[in-house]
Amino acid sequence: MDKIDFLKKIDLKSAIRQISMQDWPLSTLYVVATPIGNLADISFRAIYSLSMVDLIAAEDTRVSYHLLGFYGIENKLISAHRHNELEASDKICEFLRSGKRVALISDAGTPGISDPGSKIILKVRSSGYRVIPIPGASSVTTALMASGVTTDENPAYVFAGFVPSKQSQRFLWFKEWSDKTFPVIMLESSHRIMSSLEDLRKTCGNDRFLTIAKELTKKFEKIDTISLGEVSMLKSCNSHYFKGEFVLILHGKESKVLETFKSVNIDSFINVLLDSMPLSESVRVVSKTTGMSRKFLYNRAIMIKNKDILL
Repeated sequence: MDKIDFLKKIDLKSAIRQISMQDWPLSTLYVVATPIGNLADISFRAIYSLSMVDLIAAEDTRVSYHLLGFYGIENKLISAHRHNELEASDKICEFLRSGKRVALISDAGTPGISDPGSKIILKVRSSGYRVIPIPGASSVTTALMASGVTTDENPAYVFAGFVPSKQSQRFLWFKEWSDKTFPVIMLESSHRIMSSLEDLRKTCGNDRFLTIAKELTKKFEKIDTISLGEVSMLKSCNSHYFKGEFVLILHGKESKVLETFKSVNIDSFINVLLDSMPLSESVRVVSKTTGMSRKFLYNRAIMIKNKDILL
């Protein structure tokens, strides 16, 4: 089958009919999640809502024009960024008062989650208007899906948001999160990633494990789980590694992964198995023997096979 043949089998008319039959009330703010990188990661509901509303409030209209143009959506836009949220909320409420529908979007991801939008949402709700969320891609859940740090038995994690830019604040912030027994998810840019990782290593020590997810959903997506002591090795192996947008998952202080690594030389175990069996089979054996997540071990095995980890 051709790679795009499956698209021809999708009954788009039926999908649109199903969506249009849902409740789309007037005088409502639709908070719409947009793709975090790959423009294909958007739902039919999101596309329909952006086409159907009377106004779109966007964090950066230049970025949003690109997304809307990609899907052939023509609609009126106003700016709604962190510096004019209160002003924008007044305009939005004025539209809602007249019985119009308004969509709120950020440049990527979900408004109000490490993006502008929460002040607008609160103003709309306090003014008595309805807010309907249209969910979509999330860098937090995307990173978690590939890390293996949460399970159905232990699903807890916390999203801490962006790492502080000033070093003094960063050390205090890392100290606050370092003693947690569950995974802590943080966001960082390429401008400060090396400084942040070094400060995190000084706070948590070389043996603490970290999942680094970069350029999620994009062409050069990469997800690695390493100890903080191995971070410098990544830079020496690939000078371009620390470019892009990053999601960091600091593993829990007493996580099962860390305890297992302390008691068993997992890397050597994987390396020996790779000499005699395929990577997927090696991962299956180690997972069954140790009880560790296959996702985590697969990521580790890839790094060992590519010699990104020095044994």
